[in-house]
Amino acid sequence: MAIPVSSFAFHLTYTCPLACAHCCFNSSPQVADRLDPAFVLEAIAHIPEDVTLVAFTGGEPFLHGRNLVRYVEAAKSRSFKTRIVTSGYFATSERAARLRFQPLADAGLDELSISWDDYHEEFVAFDCVRTLVQTAREAGVYTAISSVQSVETLWTAERIRSALGDVGSEVEIISESGLNLTGRAETDLKDATFVSNGYLGPCPYVLTGPTMSAKNKLLACCGVIPDTRRLTIREAPDPEEIPELIEASLRNPLFTGLFLRGPYSLMVEIARKHNVTIPPRDKVGGNCEACKLLFETPTIEDHLDAYLKDMSITFLNEMLLLESLELLTPKHVMGLWGNSSATRTDLCRHEAGHAI
Repeated sequence: MAIPVSSFAFHLTYTCPLACAHCCFNSSPQVADRLDPAFVLEAIAHIPEDVTLVAFTGGEPFLHGRNLVRYVEAAKSRSFKTRIVTSGYFATSERAARLRFQPLADAGLDELSISWDDYHEEFVAFDCVRTLVQTAREAGVYTAISSVQSVETLWTAERIRSALGDVGSEVEIISESGLNLTGRAETDLKDATFVSNGYLGPCPYVLTGPTMSAKNKLLACCGVIPDTRRLTIREAPDPEEIPELIEASLRNPLFTGLFLRGPYSLMVEIARKHNVTIPPRDKVGGNCEACKLLFETPTIEDHLDAYLKDMSITFLNEMLLLESLELLTPKHVMGLWGNSSATRTDLCRHEAGHAI
């Protein structure tokens, strides 16, 4: 099957100068999980050729120092587009921003994604965001800002763009993602109120965007719940194994079910068959939280393997049919099944940028 594996991400470290309340990885200065630089470089050399984008994120990827430049150079040598995701914590002055960012631009960095919102504001002043945006745009690097929203948050995309002033028009995308109660948010933000842009439906990231986590696991998706055994393709893979492992993952019935239906729909089908209770749609923040519930709710997880066994041929036939119709892409699958799976309003326009 020719599911387009469009991106590959490295969670370089889960160490971070910040400890944001919504962090799905529970990142903080005390967390030590980190990929070895030599492994990252060798893994880049073995990423499948049909991948178009290689992303470096965390945690805080800038904590890899000069090695981050080497990673970008290595990915560009294979003609991949490159993206870095950061809070911009280091951009405390124009000089500081240029010192850290310009070598990456010189190495050929294509895209910068800045994660910033109410939760980041506790640790990173908005002036840092503005300074880094200006620095990146002066270097000719495509720039986006990603924010997480609940009803209680104050920094909307509109407010962020306005506060940027003249440089606001230089930011190509400012996305708003609904809060998911995963990682630290599960405890620190358990009383938050969800906004209306949460998405429950076919997952556009599973199979199309595998990830090497900072815990040295090859994951089938963007890895927002990195400790989940179910989403692990292989622990501690050899770099040369990566293409073969990704290819084999395309036949995994769980992954294909998540790609075709999404985690909440799998929960609904299991709940109906076994008469068990699941949270209502408006109590689930989005796909990543639904995935966590799918794997960690005993009354659902206990039946998951049997359900996947029963559905494996159905999923395979659907995949083959969609492939024959040239519809085996996240955009088409979300269009076909998304309306029956979307929890609130429409499918989030920014979802395609979630992996950044």
